[in-house]
Amino acid sequence: MSPRAVFTISVFIDAGDIEIYTLKDLFAGQTHRCVIINGVSGVGKTAFIRQAFTELTSALNPEQYSFHSGKFDRDANVPYSGVLQVFRSAIETRVLTSIRKNPKLSRTWKVALERALGKNAQIILQALPQLELVLGKDVKPAPALSSPEEIVSRFLETFAALSRVLTD
Repeated sequence: MSPRAVFTISVFIDAGDIEIYTLKDLFAGQTHRCVIINGVSGVGKTAFIRQAFTELTSALNPEQYSFHSGKFDRDANVPYSGVLQVFRSAIETRVLTSIRKNPKLSRTWKVALERALGKNAQIILQALPQLELVLGKDVKPAPALSSPEEIVSRFLETFAALSRVLTD
């Protein structure tokens, strides 16, 4: 299975083309949506999206929606840094906060994550160590891989599985 088939971006928008009505159309009738906004730094992409998100959810039940953002830092030399920021935010909001409110959900989240991640859970823990609070410390190492392509493919497949758990 190719990485592109596993982890699909719903929409990619250049910052110059953004209008709130465009975002409303993108989210109409959708239960899960990932939008990536591209543009030079300092033009107000994040501020615009925060405002648009507030407007989009104000007429609906805001408890049903969440907004997570990440910024790619070209100088940080951390692959997928922006995506990892988004996942950290989603894990904090969706998983850890729900467990704090209702500790009985810890087992539910653990089972869901173990089923989805399987033998690749360690890959997620290396990138998102806060999930150790749910999965525990005794997660077995992922099986060894033979090629760089296989490593990237497994990484993307595992993050796609995590994404499905977080959005269910």
